[in-house]
Amino acid sequence: MPDKREREMIGALFVLGFDGRSLSRTVATVFDRYRVGGAVLFQRNHSDVVQTWELTRTLRKQGMVVGIDHEGGRVNRLSGPVTATPPMAGLGLARSERLAEALGGVHGAELAALGFQVDYAPVLDVAVNPLNRVIGDRAISSDPEVVGALGVAYLRGLEAFGIRGCAKHFPGHGAPREDSHVSLPEADVDATTLERVHVAPFRQAVRAGVPMLMTAHVVYPAWDSRPATLSRAAVTDHLRGDLGFEGVVVTDDLQMAAVAAGWDVEERVLLALEAGVDQLMICHDLDVQVAALEAVYKAVDGRLIRRERLEASYARIKALQKAAKQISPAKNRDALLETLGCEAHRVVSESIPRV
Repeated sequence: MPDKREREMIGALFVLGFDGRSLSRTVATVFDRYRVGGAVLFQRNHSDVVQTWELTRTLRKQGMVVGIDHEGGRVNRLSGPVTATPPMAGLGLARSERLAEALGGVHGAELAALGFQVDYAPVLDVAVNPLNRVIGDRAISSDPEVVGALGVAYLRGLEAFGIRGCAKHFPGHGAPREDSHVSLPEADVDATTLERVHVAPFRQAVRAGVPMLMTAHVVYPAWDSRPATLSRAAVTDHLRGDLGFEGVVVTDDLQMAAVAAGWDVEERVLLALEAGVDQLMICHDLDVQVAALEAVYKAVDGRLIRRERLEASYARIKALQKAAKQISPAKNRDALLETLGCEAHRVVSESIPRV
């Protein structure tokens, strides 16, 4: 059995989702027993803004960092009066860093008021394939320089309100046609194109100090035969080595078909950690989450994962957790409703071109 310190470090590796608009006793017991470090919320966890504000407070009191995918457009888990904003492709049409930063500020202010600490955005995938529907208008542009510049500006807007952004999906989900939610895509691009087009926006974000990056469940044959999430070449050699990224690397959901169809949950989590990932996101089934946690416990006991490896990820995660405490949630219901959907935020949203 891992010792107390190791159990704390293992729990910090996990970002878990759950069903319901409050923590059930069963879920709360598991999260507490394993000292889970992060929670990710979805539409299934949201009925209204006051309920969500109360839920994030509960999760933070349990010591978890609370995140959400809040991109605008079709990736929006929150109902009104949260400001409805158009998809990121509108920023690409405007080509305005000022507007991109303002949009980040709208999202940052409203997420912080609701008690969130991490926004799994922006998408830095480059929209080179018009048949790629899963990314589509979620991407800022087909021009990597525009994606990088506007993505970095958006991150500045988030961070002005203490929200930690997460650039995704490294090293790019813009090339393949397939949707990694339902199958394992392959990006048939050569190494030069991969670096020059798809990696370029992430390199720009790393230079600007992005605190977190999410991996793609996509195979890049120019680098490896495994999807980037499970690839040491992608995470350690290229992201850590070539790009010099020192922040937190989080997986996309490890229950997505792209990885779930080819590897059982124990293999998924151990291969991701071997690749160099810091946090493992598992968004749905509690039994799968427990199996993943137990797999890491056994690997630590069996010395398949060395303590120094845990310590390295834990240090990066703790730095993120410390920074995430900078947010200022709304103090009461009235303050919350004054922030959400305010006129200044609506003006920003209406200034973004519609796709």
